[in-house]
Amino acid sequence: MRRGAMLVGGLVFTLLLAALPGWVTGQPGKAILEKHCGGCHPLERAVSKEQSAEAWAATIERMRNFGSDISRRQARELAQYLAQAATRPKAPVAYVVNEDIHEIWAIEMTTRRIVAKIGVGQHPHGIALSPDGRFAYVPNMASNNVSIIDTERNVVIGTLEAGKNAHDAAVTPDGKYTLVTNPSDGTVSVFETAVHPGSQHVHHVLGTITVGRTPHIVEVSPDGRTAWVTNMDSGDLSILDIAGRREIARVPLGKGPHAIAVSPDGKRLWVGLYDEGQVVVMETGTRQIVARTPVGRNPYAMAFAPDGKTAWVSNEGSDSLSVLDAGSGAVIAEVTGIREPHGLAFAPAG
Repeated sequence: MRRGAMLVGGLVFTLLLAALPGWVTGQPGKAILEKHCGGCHPLERAVSKEQSAEAWAATIERMRNFGSDISRRQARELAQYLAQAATRPKAPVAYVVNEDIHEIWAIEMTTRRIVAKIGVGQHPHGIALSPDGRFAYVPNMASNNVSIIDTERNVVIGTLEAGKNAHDAAVTPDGKYTLVTNPSDGTVSVFETAVHPGSQHVHHVLGTITVGRTPHIVEVSPDGRTAWVTNMDSGDLSILDIAGRREIARVPLGKGPHAIAVSPDGKRLWVGLYDEGQVVVMETGTRQIVARTPVGRNPYAMAFAPDGKTAWVSNEGSDSLSVLDAGSGAVIAEVTGIREPHGLAFAPAG
């Protein structure tokens, strides 16, 4: 998450933010790029390359010599477009899950305008973005699969088979793995979602890991080696070796562990106990519980502020947010009047 305002999902189930390229809006240069170059070259890579219009014109002329049917007028427009694209401001976009209508909405944050409504599987729930923002992974509870969204075009480009009631997703910082919880199976699905040479993305199922009863939320460590999974019905936390695809420990926490967030330095894990109205703080190195703090009823989601000084908790049952000091774990503020707050996230800079 990046510095900025906080967004809270009430009617939606979760929300993630991405800084998508500003060139997503319709322009002649973009249309030429998609038509003549998109089949061979990743568009995001092309527009991120910084060079002058003259340098781009020379590159495009070589393409023409190799048989490209771009006209000279189109070549000039495309060269100007590509020269400007790398320095063009990025448009922050929020991806919002609408479970009941089976859609993901892309909302431009500066204008609050819905720029896309993307149909996915049945009853989508969580959502996770690849580190480069190129793909969004959406678990679909009733379809038992994961929709892959290309955020450049805001379309579904494929699905991955998951377990029963696929619920939440998390991606490792290097983008190599995506993990999805399957509450009705008591498992976590592991997918390869890596970028290979030539910027080719690969998506396929690697396997599953058995965890506790009714796993809900998964969080990945900053180094990408470890994942933590809250098991609501067994009242514990599964600790996973991601590369080894195995559970290495299970820590008892209390009734209904659900919300989860790791501190930016990776040293502490914060877990909300949905059935106890409490937040538990665990040292990740020793796996020792160092704090238990009462919050509102039914803490559902949790996120750290960008500066890492506070943790925010959405209390679904008490229509409130609790703000906790990251050092002491104590509640330092409460925000009320938010009806059944669900997912939450912090907006990027701007």
